[in-house]
Amino acid sequence: MSPPLRVLFDGWALIRNPGSPAALHLLAILENYPTEVQPVVAVPEAPPEWFPQVPIQIQETTNLFTWEQSNLPRLARRLDADLLHLFSASAPLLGGSPAVVSPCSFDPIGLHGSLTTDKGKESLLSRARQSIQLGGLARAHALFLPNDLATEELPTSFQCLPPLVHSSFTPTPQPEDHKRHNGSGGVWNELRQLDLPDTYLLYHGPASTPAVFSLLNAWRWASNAIGDYHPLLLLGFNVAEQALFNELAKPYGFGETVRVLPELSFPAIAILYQGCSALFHPGTEPLWGGPIRHALACGKPVVASHYLQTNRLVGPAAYLAPENDHRAQGAALITVIVEEEVSEKLAQAARQRASTWNGMAYSQALWAAYQKITTSR
Repeated sequence: MSPPLRVLFDGWALIRNPGSPAALHLLAILENYPTEVQPVVAVPEAPPEWFPQVPIQIQETTNLFTWEQSNLPRLARRLDADLLHLFSASAPLLGGSPAVVSPCSFDPIGLHGSLTTDKGKESLLSRARQSIQLGGLARAHALFLPNDLATEELPTSFQCLPPLVHSSFTPTPQPEDHKRHNGSGGVWNELRQLDLPDTYLLYHGPASTPAVFSLLNAWRWASNAIGDYHPLLLLGFNVAEQALFNELAKPYGFGETVRVLPELSFPAIAILYQGCSALFHPGTEPLWGGPIRHALACGKPVVASHYLQTNRLVGPAAYLAPENDHRAQGAALITVIVEEEVSEKLAQAARQRASTWNGMAYSQALWAAYQKITTSR
């Protein structure tokens, strides 16, 4: 019997941003990795109690650049890893094991162009990082894309894999009310401390300033009509982003109709998806681990904007509005809440859309992709 394939996974996001698309996608992979694979997760500090029961390697650091370009390749060499599986475009430029990339950014560099179009305002560090990312992406041995999204002209070879979400985001016949749940344990204590409303809309990143302003301007058209009974809860903001959001939101005077939540554990995030009335996601969708895909998996109505990837992902399972038409986005939110027939139709389409997503199919395709890469070296 041949020895298992040793794959080192980048676990930075699981520690630094457990609600990010990268963290959610990695957790889904760790739930569905092939039996022929020996996974090892590299993390920058000791993991929390909810962390999956897989082998870990701790390499302490607080610097993301050092982590990507130095710590990971050095650790991969020490472990004699066959592959390094990453979730951003920042494949190491020098040395290390062959790298594969599952892009999980809201705006993956190298796939949709520069992160900013105002070249005059880019910092030197920002431009240097973008150049390194593009170089790393070119060095990656393969880019993994979901087979239900449009492909593009890419600076590296790519392979299509089936869609994947963690089983925590599957529809439940009778979703439990988190407000009245009598269970004990860390996740329920975590949710009780939030004092969540009985009904709510969910927004799950991105947390950039342009995205926040777009969100606030859209909510301005919906808050008076539905905000008191369906407040908008915001996920995916770190401590600094939470403070910035609260400052940016002050002039709008939304009060309790919009609320940014603290950083939460993965189990709490999954329960919040299960309990929401709808997801509002006006921005672009990451290729892997995105909010829209998780909402569809939960059978939830989605209000989103027209983008090529979003249109292909949702089909009839979302209410789509023009990208920069905040009034239309607000009206779409009102419609989904007020018109039950529309909401149920979208929910049914979401459940049907996600019904073919199968962890076993992903596992088999991932193993085939790993084999193709390692045998061609």
